[in-house]
Amino acid sequence: MQIARRIVQGNLLWKFRTQDLVISEARLFTSFQFTLCPPAESAYKPYTPRWGRSRVTPPPGAGNKFRPRGPRVYAPVRLKQSGPNGTMVLDSPEFRSCFTPELKSLAAIFTKHGYELRIAGGAVRDMLMGKKPHDIDFATNATPDQMKAMFAQERVRTFNEKGEKHGTVCARVGDKENFEITTLRIDVATDGRHAEVQFTEDWKVDANRRDLTVNSMFLGLDGTLYDYFNGYEDLKNGVCAFVGDPESRIQEDYLRILRYFR
Repeated sequence: MQIARRIVQGNLLWKFRTQDLVISEARLFTSFQFTLCPPAESAYKPYTPRWGRSRVTPPPGAGNKFRPRGPRVYAPVRLKQSGPNGTMVLDSPEFRSCFTPELKSLAAIFTKHGYELRIAGGAVRDMLMGKKPHDIDFATNATPDQMKAMFAQERVRTFNEKGEKHGTVCARVGDKENFEITTLRIDVATDGRHAEVQFTEDWKVDANRRDLTVNSMFLGLDGTLYDYFNGYEDLKNGVCAFVGDPESRIQEDYLRILRYFR
């Protein structure tokens, strides 16, 4: 009797786990919504998962809990035009909230020593979409040695020296907030994951080595947007495109394939 009871319990447990797996697969499918430059509308056919939608059956009483949901959609923030050359400027709550006293102190240090500091990468993309970034990466035209000398003079502690060979210096300002600042660089050699870099002072050259156009933008601490490869237009139009030749970008770092679909 006990053996029969265990067999029944095992079958029920297997059914629940199988059902959860199918639901997880459906969630995974619906969360990856992207555009791969589809052909003409008449020739385009939406992709259907091989497991089929009919298999996604929520258990009784589950309600809306197990309904697959897509990602939240954010509308790009409108930028202001400033100056005779039509410079685009961001002024949003998400941007202003980043300016902690520690960041203001860091910016003052770079200005004092004649170096430029800009927000880079995914944080720029997030703020342009009206999202508050989880972390902020900074880029500068100062080399790691110049930054270390500058921070030593200003009595700012640096740590994690392993990243310095790739141009990244970690600084702790006011013993309260950590910052990662990376020197502008060029990839001179790569094995598909790790790159040998050379430092540069050209912002466009650094943007050219990045993966996607929406990740190649810089944002000055005054809100000025530096967009060398039409990343803002791609963001507004929902276009996900590599910077330059896609094959070259992928060969430089194979993980960029995953970032593209993500």
